[in-house]
Amino acid sequence: MPKRVLPPNYEQNLLDALEDLRKDPTLSIARAAGRRAVPASTLRDRKNKGRQTPKLAHTHECLLLPAQEDVLVKWALFQDDMGIPPCQELLIEKAEAIIHPTNPDRKIGKHWIERFMKHHKEIQMRFMQRLNR
Repeated sequence: MPKRVLPPNYEQNLLDALEDLRKDPTLSIARAAGRRAVPASTLRDRKNKGRQTPKLAHTHECLLLPAQEDVLVKWALFQDDMGIPPCQELLIEKAEAIIHPTNPDRKIGKHWIERFMKHHKEIQMRFMQRLNR
């Protein structure tokens, strides 16, 4: 079964619907969901069960914290801006340097770079542009 593609403003729409419910206690979940074009079941779970976004819910499973990932992305983009060609090996070395002080026993898996690139389209685009030149 193919993965469902969510619109880019999906998460913001959910947050807006939650805010609508907070401001107007008489508003039903179904109506708030309809106004913001989000599934009522997801809105209900977020409101009543305190569920988090999938990204936040699985942060503890990630190799890098979101702030560390942001630093790595900025570093890679800066390297490219300085004319240093993007290289997956350099990106892996930098990630290991970020991880090592807090968790020296943790190793980067062989598919980590592929998943990292998949989640950070701005780096993926730079790598592809550089390779096509």
